[in-house]
Amino acid sequence: MLIQVALSGNKIMIKHKKLLAILLILVAFASFISLKSIQKQNRITEVLRFLIPTEAPDDDGNVRSLETLNFLTPNDVLGKGNGILMLEISDRMDPPPLVLCSVESAARVYSRRPVAFFMKGLPDINSTDYQEQARKRFPTLSTFENIYYFPLRMDKLYSYTPLLTWYKKVNPQKEMYWIHVSSDACRFASMWKYGGLYMDTDIISMQPIPNKNFLAGQSFDVCSSSVFGLDPHHKFTWECMEDFVKNYRGEEWGYQGPGLFTRVLLRWCGMPKFESTADARCGDISYLHPERLYPIPWHSWRRYFEVWNPLPTFNDSYALHLWNFMNKKNEHTVFPGSNTLVEHLFQQYCPTTYAAPLRTGPLRLGSVLVLQAAAQSFCPFLQFVYPAHAESGSCNLCSLFNAAKNKSLNVLTPGDVLSEGNGVILLEISERMNPPPLVLCSIESAARVYPERPVAFFMKGLPDINSTDYQAQARRTFPTLSSYENIYFFPLRMDELYAGTPLLDWYKKVNPKKEKYWIHVSSDGLRFASIWKYGGLYFDADVISMRPIPHKNFLAAETLSVCSSSVFGLNRHHSFTWKCMEDFVKNYKGEVWGYQGPSLFTRIMKQWCVLPPFKNTEDVTCGNIPYLNPQRFYPIPWGAWKRYYDVWEELPTFNNSYSLHLWNYMNRNNEKIVVVGSNTLVEHLFQHYCPTTYAELSILCFKHMVIYLQYVSAQPDSHIRDRDMVNGINFNVANGCFNSKKCFATGLSEQPSLYANLMEDRCPLIRSQIAISVFPI
Repeated sequence: MLIQVALSGNKIMIKHKKLLAILLILVAFASFISLKSIQKQNRITEVLRFLIPTEAPDDDGNVRSLETLNFLTPNDVLGKGNGILMLEISDRMDPPPLVLCSVESAARVYSRRPVAFFMKGLPDINSTDYQEQARKRFPTLSTFENIYYFPLRMDKLYSYTPLLTWYKKVNPQKEMYWIHVSSDACRFASMWKYGGLYMDTDIISMQPIPNKNFLAGQSFDVCSSSVFGLDPHHKFTWECMEDFVKNYRGEEWGYQGPGLFTRVLLRWCGMPKFESTADARCGDISYLHPERLYPIPWHSWRRYFEVWNPLPTFNDSYALHLWNFMNKKNEHTVFPGSNTLVEHLFQQYCPTTYAAPLRTGPLRLGSVLVLQAAAQSFCPFLQFVYPAHAESGSCNLCSLFNAAKNKSLNVLTPGDVLSEGNGVILLEISERMNPPPLVLCSIESAARVYPERPVAFFMKGLPDINSTDYQAQARRTFPTLSSYENIYFFPLRMDELYAGTPLLDWYKKVNPKKEKYWIHVSSDGLRFASIWKYGGLYFDADVISMRPIPHKNFLAAETLSVCSSSVFGLNRHHSFTWKCMEDFVKNYKGEVWGYQGPSLFTRIMKQWCVLPPFKNTEDVTCGNIPYLNPQRFYPIPWGAWKRYYDVWEELPTFNNSYSLHLWNYMNRNNEKIVVVGSNTLVEHLFQHYCPTTYAELSILCFKHMVIYLQYVSAQPDSHIRDRDMVNGINFNVANGCFNSKKCFATGLSEQPSLYANLMEDRCPLIRSQIAISVFPI
């Protein structure tokens, strides 16, 4: 490359200035190094500091040391323009429960997006572990890795916007609504700078807002400023900031917030008109119907703190605004055990926040020690005075105190595990604590097919949760399933599960001893209650999972005319589930087999839509719910259930199925069992979809063989064809063929014939392999 330098008097014309500058720096550096005066390290350091700058402007234009530029800044976190922005304008550093719930619910609903909480009371970012320190300040939210905390500095936030000149002139002490107008300004500035989604901290998120650029109707003639989403540097935001300064009226409540949004919206496109509950548009901006965020309007805000029966579903809403300004005197609070709507919202959408007060007092109503003492002394008194109420679980004070006692142990509850509404739920209604192989296979196959989702197995026979290592103890009880970390075991308490549903009244009145099919009707009721409470996917414990079901909300056909109740998935608080529970109570016929299960599902389906016919193996829809073809779960219908226990010349592929229902009720007398070595279809299913359960069956056969061999070895030689073979088998077993000596260390069984029969039924191959050498002719 040529560098042309022309000298004309004292002027130097230089092309390729960057290259020349680098050369000059190198020459200067070499000259400095060659100087004899530079003899010490501190002088060399001074030269390096001169040549290499140690300061640079940050994102806000302020000069910062380069050593601190590796700190995590809002720009680092929010650079993609997809963040959730929330603000704390005051200096308070102890956010009330509603603020914590708002942040937590946003972090749960938008789990893959950063949630940035700007707080005025936080110190400046001054260390690389700033986020770690901030999380320690707010332990309730510390487990959510997508929540970030940043100091709120208004002068920096307003820089390079029309708001900075207003901020320099305004006198906060003379402002009637300073917190609110400064909050209005900060939301505009942060949205202009970062883009994304802004939310007030009295908003509870329930499901993701699908729009990127949107505003929302607070009512039919007012635009909300509490929730909105816009790209960085969107011109609508800039116009809002210009209007904020030009038409400022801080003494007028709401003028700088919803009033301002409405003014700018009217200039853009007039007031959009809604049709039914459909959203509208304003240019390139979606304008959401008031139902999306304000199904309960401001003048009815107290309804959030009332008891509802039934609970509203809010199916048309993405989030709920709880109008905290209307409750500025803390007239109403969230009280655990009150059964109010707001308590249910906390339980469902911010369960960690809901649980936290129970460890430290129910929202500042007392310490945990007081609650524990009350749980130990007051509840027994109530149970003595009002036994009917206490036994039915309707004593809210008892529920509160006992919940406080349990929560103080910091134990894992179903609400913790199933809080995201994506769990897989299975039930054991009887008291048995030794699940048969098919139940274990059902649970194992679900855990394998849905490894990222929690599999919750509720068992009536389990004790109450009473220790922090409850799950570890439960896993030891069921070693076959202990290696699956996504399987959780919980006690099944019907009164607790039915609480807050129409089923509780039925449960209080019904007499189980007089019910012909009590296990089955109670199972029907519990599957409705569990899906209503937690949402997710329900499986009967005789369903073997093969591949993931791609739908979140779905029902499945058992036949062309009957809807299944064995497998279904619905969001928590889905209106279909509520209708099922209402029908369960209103039209209860426990003496008719299946009337409360598949028949009930079919009745509600027919109310929900006109059942469309299936074409080949395609699925259909019923309203907004996918209705899956019978091939998905029932390729072998109930009338042919024994086919699962047959040997097939060519194994079926079940390519059109997600899972298989093995119709265990039809096999209630255990006429058919899983036989190791039988080559039946069910054996192949166990081998492929629940290999750990299958391996345990094989080991069980081996144990039976060992015990029977001990018995045979004790018989006279006349009964044994080959004594050396028997001794050889025993020797091999004792020296490692089986990895434990426990199975034969107990000596000869008192009932050797029992083991012989078990081997005959369950392990025919093993028995036949040793028959030639062991069993008498």
